[in-house]
Amino acid sequence: MNNNSNHFPIDAVITWVNGNDPEWQKKINQHSTNKINFEEKKQSIRYNNIGEIDFAITSIIKYAPFIRNIFLVTDDQQPSSFNRLVKLAEQNNIKLELIDHKVVFRDFEEFLPCFNSCSIGSTLFRIPGLAEHFVLFNDDTFLMRKTSPGSFFINGKPIVRGKWEKFREDRKRRKAYHGFRDWIGKPIKKRKSSFKRFQQTSARLAGADRFLRRF
Repeated sequence: MNNNSNHFPIDAVITWVNGNDPEWQKKINQHSTNKINFEEKKQSIRYNNIGEIDFAITSIIKYAPFIRNIFLVTDDQQPSSFNRLVKLAEQNNIKLELIDHKVVFRDFEEFLPCFNSCSIGSTLFRIPGLAEHFVLFNDDTFLMRKTSPGSFFINGKPIVRGKWEKFREDRKRRKAYHGFRDWIGKPIKKRKSSFKRFQQTSARLAGADRFLRRF
């Protein structure tokens, strides 16, 4: 998709953690009620680092040459390949920069360390020099073909893919199901935070009566 009206700076932001780092493992267990046994694959697989960040950054450099800056947001960590990736980015007129959590949480350092991806995501707009238009990547999100600004924006507005859904409490069937579970003495434990709740809260703050659930 191409759109000639998309003439504005665009940056890329990637949040990344090296879950294989013993110091980071020690840190998260110091601040977590439920300790993680990193010796067990079932518990550690969520945090495994298998070098996917190299592919994520390289794919942006190769398939999104219009990107101005790539900001890699980390908690006092650096990929072993970082210097090589910086040089590769420079060769393609892209700047690759590390952004520590202390930067995006400035003035709120009492909440560090933070391991909640939703909380971290809500601070990314505070990256110094971040363009008004930016694309957020996970460290395991890869571009597989050539893209253009029109792949992400139309007339300066972001393309969001998903489907509209009502807020959870407005969905009658789910509400009835929860009521039934409460009645038989088997209530469903409600999580205090989740990505879906994060989406719903954002929609409410924007004054919407529904939210767009991403695929």
